[in-house]
Amino acid sequence: DRIGHRQSVTSLSFTTDGSWLVSQDLDGQAFAWQRADGWKPVQLNRREDERYGAVAAAALRRMPALRPAAALGTAAAVLPKLVSDPAAEVPVWRLEIVDLDKPGSRRPLAGEHLGVVAAVAASADGKRIASCDLTGLVRVWSVSRPVRPVTEFETLPVAESLALSRDGGLLDGGVAGARPQRPRLELWSIAESRRLAERPMPRPVRAV
Repeated sequence: DRIGHRQSVTSLSFTTDGSWLVSQDLDGQAFAWQRADGWKPVQLNRREDERYGAVAAAALRRMPALRPAAALGTAAAVLPKLVSDPAAEVPVWRLEIVDLDKPGSRRPLAGEHLGVVAAVAASADGKRIASCDLTGLVRVWSVSRPVRPVTEFETLPVAESLALSRDGGLLDGGVAGARPQRPRLELWSIAESRRLAERPMPRPVRAV
């Protein structure tokens, strides 16, 4: 059988030099596609039922259909990993940095996310990572110091898409609407951990 996605793809992200494309689907399968090898896929993660078991996978399918992934630098990816017990009422996640040349080589980031990791982003210089979960908690890490987030703050409703500026100093997010609020784009200063601007949008912003 050919290797590839069997479910809807929820995220796509190129490395900064365009040599790899990282993808993830609704089943939690993640792949890296290498340009130099004719876009032949390398599997980064198996399906959630294979990794976590049928009980956990069934529970995750009842959660919002958000399965983010981000390419990092020229040869790495950032992917969520379930770390709680499969029977836990609220799933707990951490992020991992995966070496695309050696997918078995992984570095965890400190800090936990609850429910589902809704969005992940990496700066173009490969130095910072940002993520958000269903509680609206946004975290930003320095790749060189993954043991503690650089900053964290909340946005409500949850940000379903994130993008870091090239130098990692600014964070843009597509925030889901919740009545009476409309969906919106928000711009945050990471150094100040505060919102700088926002713009209402007619529909939820799934990618920025």
